[in-house]
Amino acid sequence: MTRIDDLEEFVHRENLKLFRRQLDLAQDNARRQWLLKRLIEEEAKVPVAAGWLTMGAPSRNS
Repeated sequence: MTRIDDLEEFVHRENLKLFRRQLDLAQDNARRQWLLKRLIEEEAKVPVAAGWLTMGAPSRNS
């Protein structure tokens, strides 16, 4: 994994934490809906490491 991949995975995890925390604190419905949409979008993203492990990992027999 490259440093860029590490950074992208870090940003992904931090975005998830931020959106969840902000969703808990949101006081109006419009803000909650906006945050929920962003959270769903972020959850749908596949972290780089997980994508590599499932889609492009070299086999031991190669």
